[in-house]
Amino acid sequence: MDSLITAGELAKLASTTKRTILFYDQKGVLKPAKVNGEGYRLYRQEQILDYQRILLLSTLGVSLDEMKA
Repeated sequence: MDSLITAGELAKLASTTKRTILFYDQKGVLKPAKVNGEGYRLYRQEQILDYQRILLLSTLGVSLDEMKA
C-alpha cells in the first residue's frame, strides 16, 4: 500500500489548511484513504490532485453536491 499522510500533511503539501481538508471530507468530496484506530484521517499523496480538481471545479461554478455525484 502507498505511504499514507495525515490531513495536516496533505494540507501542507497542497498549500491549504487542515480545516479545509476536513471540510471537504465532511462534504464527501475528498474522503480519506483510511481512518486509523485513533481517528486520524490518512490520505494518499496522489489525493493532492483530487484537491486541486475540487478547487478548479469550484472556480468553474460546480457545486459540492455536483462534485460529490
